[in-house]
Amino acid sequence: MSEVQAPVVPSTPADPRSDTALSLGARLRSARKARALTIEQVGERLHLEESMLRAIEDDRYEALGAPVFVRGYLKAYAGLLGLPEQSVLDAYRQADPASTVPPQLVREREELPATALRIPGGLTIAGVLVFLLLLFMVFRSGDEGSAPPAAVSGPGAETAVPVELITPPAAAPTATVAAPPAAPAPSAEAGKLVIEFQAASWVDISDSSGRLLSGEQPAGSRHVLGGQPPYTLALGNAPGVRLSVDGQPWPVPDDARAPGSNVARFRIESLAR
Repeated sequence: MSEVQAPVVPSTPADPRSDTALSLGARLRSARKARALTIEQVGERLHLEESMLRAIEDDRYEALGAPVFVRGYLKAYAGLLGLPEQSVLDAYRQADPASTVPPQLVREREELPATALRIPGGLTIAGVLVFLLLLFMVFRSGDEGSAPPAAVSGPGAETAVPVELITPPAAAPTATVAAPPAAPAPSAEAGKLVIEFQAASWVDISDSSGRLLSGEQPAGSRHVLGGQPPYTLALGNAPGVRLSVDGQPWPVPDDARAPGSNVARFRIESLAR
């Protein structure tokens, strides 16, 4: 009895899609689900809004602002998921051509200096002439009042009686009152937010009216920011940044950074200590 052979069933080709074929956002979403993390849980740990995380996983980087901020978000996300940060940044650089565009530095709005009041030259000359005329009239009236009376001569003239000039008593000397010492001029940094960079860091600071400072800052740079609170701050390298108000240090809140991340996001409601 001959052996019956089973028909050969062609094998199904393997799914050609792999992690390397996925977009960066899809890779991050896959890694998040592999760790059984929800969008809400990631947002709480990284202090990021859920809409921003969804934009990252959907590769909508234009909704996240400048590339320097996107790189900070991706580094924090990669660190939370245990992914190589450099590999994630390289993938972002390939996916978004705008990531290589250098950021624009937005400095603090400077107030225009007050313009000194200028007096036209014609008015100045007229004022000097009026002053000289008044001074001449005062001296002339003084000379006429001090002249002795003229004697009357001629027949039948009466003997002139000298008139005694009555000199008014001298006024009592006025006591000199010392003026109170002038109050010291307020410091140019009084009531302002001072930020110093001990290490290079990207930063994004806005007040109630708009953005005050944005972009990558080199180590050793320093800025004095005015504006109106509340302030919204994002620091890419928080340990290398020092804040102060009126010369007093303003520490970064402990809960402003996610565990293992240098990115800090927080608000300053008022500059009053």
